[in-house]
Amino acid sequence: MILKKALRPLIFLMVFSLSACTLGQSAPPAPTPIDPAAVLTQAAQMVFSAMTQTAQAWTPTPQPTETPIPSPTAIASPAPLGSPFPTLAPFLTGTPALTALPTFGAPIEQPTSLAVGCNNSEYAGYTNPPRGVVVKPGQQFLKIWRLKNIGTCTWDEGYRLAYAGGDGNMGAAPFVIQNKNDFVKPGEVKDLGVTLTAPNVEKDYGSCWRMQDDQGNFFGVTVCAWFTVKK
Repeated sequence: MILKKALRPLIFLMVFSLSACTLGQSAPPAPTPIDPAAVLTQAAQMVFSAMTQTAQAWTPTPQPTETPIPSPTAIASPAPLGSPFPTLAPFLTGTPALTALPTFGAPIEQPTSLAVGCNNSEYAGYTNPPRGVVVKPGQQFLKIWRLKNIGTCTWDEGYRLAYAGGDGNMGAAPFVIQNKNDFVKPGEVKDLGVTLTAPNVEKDYGSCWRMQDDQGNFFGVTVCAWFTVKK
């Protein structure tokens, strides 16, 4: 229906044009009757043909092709900054030689209990000359120890500092308490010494001493003179 309505003005125009062409001429023979249906069909074919040609001539604008987004490249792990921490070489190469300490004679065994009855002693922290002193062969020297009376009896006449073991008494006599000026009461300290003579053989020596009561009983701490004989 819509197509027929659209073609009616076109048909009318065609009929009018044909009529104008015949003006001023001799009367034509009687026209052949026009079939409206045929005219409509022909007009429809013309319009359809024009539309087809237009459609063929029209090239649609291609839609933009979507550029695929590349997949994100995996971030590579950063390369390590150089090699691992270098292994430091030890300061000392090889096995260092250890200097042996002097043995200073045979060790002196301390008793389980230093006290004997009311008598006892302890080292009070002073000695002279110091441990390891070097002396010449045959040299005499005075060795002093400071001892403290930690017993309950006074060290009076007959008490002594006597040789107790080691490499020998080195020719020294015991230190014997003989007068009141040398008495040592409980809690007091006293410097006691003996005169040693160094042997002639060059080596390390140890001479150890300990307190005795007036009955000859050893008590208290053992103290030693450690020295080296060398020319």
